[in-house]
Formats: sequence, structure tokens, C-alpha cells
Amino acid sequence: MKRRLTKLAVFLLLGVIVNLAVAWGCALLVDFSAVETGLGGAKSHRGDWVIWRHDAGGAVRIRALPVSGNNIEEYEQYPLHPSLLPAWGPLAAQLRQQERNGLLVRVADAYGWPTNSMWCAFAWNTARWPNVITDPRLSAIIIASPMGGNYALSQRALPLRPIWPGFAVNTLLYTVILWLFLCGPFELRRIIRRKRGQCIKCGYDLRGAEHEQCPECGTTIPLRITIRS
Repeated sequence: MKRRLTKLAVFLLLGVIVNLAVAWGCALLVDFSAVETGLGGAKSHRGDWVIWRHDAGGAVRIRALPVSGNNIEEYEQYPLHPSLLPAWGPLAAQLRQQERNGLLVRVADAYGWPTNSMWCAFAWNTARWPNVITDPRLSAIIIASPMGGNYALSQRALPLRPIWPGFAVNTLLYTVILWLFLCGPFELRRIIRRKRGQCIKCGYDLRGAEHEQCPECGTTIPLRITIRS
């Protein structure tokens, strides 16, 4: 029993590692500039926000830019959809807070497959572009700050915060896949040998055996094999 629990713990740990690796791989490989966007607007205490959502399946980027005056009028035709303010991350709370600097652009990213399991967030001041502002509590590791192109979409950051229950779902899925790949063939062989009346370890024919252990390798013989003729 203890051995099985240890094996389960090892596979769960491997599932967590694979989950993190997949999320980071999505963060490195997904090109948001090639992803269609959804637009919306949100009210804040000191003005309006224009929100863009870029969804590539294994990666989601949500950008919020504060605007004022006539600039917001062109976005009034786009209603605010709930998906633009996700439950994961601090974006929704940040947009409700009073901003001291109207030039601060907010970014929230989520990565993972088959469901988003990790998130991070960062920001930058448009007056000091391309300096990125990070908060250790948001767990964003900035790995690229391109000077050219579409800076808002080409920025890369590695997530470190889990999204529950997506993190648990992905981890369990990868754990099962790893077990099937690494242990599945051996378990299938043991099942076949047990049905044939053979030792599950070495394959020795145990039909009619009167001993409690395999005479070839010493493995304990199941009772239902010892009584078979």
C-alpha cells in the first residue's frame, strides 16, 4: 500500500511538472498578433477602459487601456462581455480601483492546455514605453520586451500562479497519460500472465503449483492460481 501511494505521489508530481511545462510552452510559442480579438469597454472610477481579448485556445491575453474624452465613443458599440473580465487574476479588481496614472496599460495572461491552468499579469506606462511594470504578487516573469512591431502583443511573460480548478484538471490528465505510457504496458502484461496462470513477474507456469511463492523468482503466488489445475 505504501509503495502504491509513493508511486501515485511521484506521478502526480510529474503531472504538475508537465502541466507547468505546457503552460510555459504556450507562453513562449503563441503569437497573439495572429489571433482575432474581442473588444469591450468597462467603467472605472475615473473614466473608461477599452479591453481587448486575444484567445488562442491554449493562451489568452486580455489588455485594458484607459481612455477618456471622445476616444471612447468608437468603442461604445462593443458591449462588455463577462469573458473580458475573467475570474482569475486581479484585472477586474484593478479596473474598479481608482487609477493614479491614466497611462497605465493592464495585461492579464492565462496559459495551459486543454484548459488554462496558469496566469500572470503585468503593466506598462505608455509614456515610458517599453518599460514593463511588474508586481511580485502577480508572478509574471518577463522574458522578452521587443522594441519593434506590435509591442502590446509581442510581449512574453511566464506565468507562475495557478488557475483552479484548471490546474487540477490538467495535472490529473497528464498524470493519467504518464501512467498509461510508463506503467500501462507492464500492468497489461501482469493481467495477461495472471489470467494464463503464470507468475506475474517472470512468467513461470504456476498452474497446479502447491507453493505460496513462485519457484523461479520467489514472487508470492495469488491464491486463485495455486488452486488451479
